[in-house]
Amino acid sequence: MRFVRYFAAYAVTAAGLGSLLPVVAAARPAPLPRTAMAAHGSQPMVYAVNQFAFSVTAFQQTANGNVPPFTGIAGSRTKIYEPEGMAMATSGQIAVSESSNSVTLYAPGAHGNVAPSATITCGRGQQPGVPGQIAFDRHGNLYVKYYGGYHAPSDAIEVYAPKQQSGCPSDNHVLFGARTGISSDGGIAVDRNTIYTGAWTAVQEFHTSDNGNVAPYNVIAGSRTGLVETTGIALDKRGYLYVSNVSDVVVFAPGATGNASPSAVIAGSNTQIPSGYGALSIAVAKDGTIFVGVENAQQVSSILVFAAGSNGNVAPIRVISGQNTGIDWPAEMIVQ
Repeated sequence: MRFVRYFAAYAVTAAGLGSLLPVVAAARPAPLPRTAMAAHGSQPMVYAVNQFAFSVTAFQQTANGNVPPFTGIAGSRTKIYEPEGMAMATSGQIAVSESSNSVTLYAPGAHGNVAPSATITCGRGQQPGVPGQIAFDRHGNLYVKYYGGYHAPSDAIEVYAPKQQSGCPSDNHVLFGARTGISSDGGIAVDRNTIYTGAWTAVQEFHTSDNGNVAPYNVIAGSRTGLVETTGIALDKRGYLYVSNVSDVVVFAPGATGNASPSAVIAGSNTQIPSGYGALSIAVAKDGTIFVGVENAQQVSSILVFAAGSNGNVAPIRVISGQNTGIDWPAEMIVQ
């Protein structure tokens, strides 16, 4: 998914790289308001990392319409460049993965044009090693999906210990190799002792203690699952697994395995999940409210909000969309 928007822009300009780069840069929104980031846990928020706005935006979960973000992180000092993913630790620390081959970390409460507190990198501008979607576990370990790995010859999940300093960690925990079947796209989530990762038409589950070239202990895949071009993964407090496909959202009950049918499917014209680029990311609030990041064929991005327990061809209860929002290709979302 990460290069498709560039190819579309190139097709529109049809004039080579010199014309492509201004198209991407023009997507940046107006500067974010300098409102202090809400203290972690003080009020329900939904966060989106915007790949083509080079920013993190945060909205109150009740936000609706063409509203500016409550707060966010953006600007030249942030070092955010074409971000692929974001995560927030229980401490409130924010991590953002960059297609410039780094992961930037921000202190709890960071907002505005703020410099990162640390940067994990092992050589900018070199392939492999481009980080994609990311997740924290409850202990503060950071899980990063890579298009190729810093410490692996193939797509990988690398795990970094809490309180990382800038540089290239040498003692990280790495999942990679043919037996893993890891795909760099498809989302990632971590809950208790399990890593959930999307692999195009499947969801794989690994133990958080797994290391090296190991097979997943559980795989959801098959014709009944409805898994097609997975883009994002989220879990609710009951252990239900939510997966955004390009054209819909499928939900699996706890313990789902093999060729399992989803317990719910959000799909159809009423959902407003658009054709074109479709659903890009997903997050689920503590009360079960479902947030789906989307982009249509006209390159307009939105966050669709569905009621808890939504199933079928249902309309969103709110839509966050418009120029004021600063949303531009929401590659990953989280709720806190």
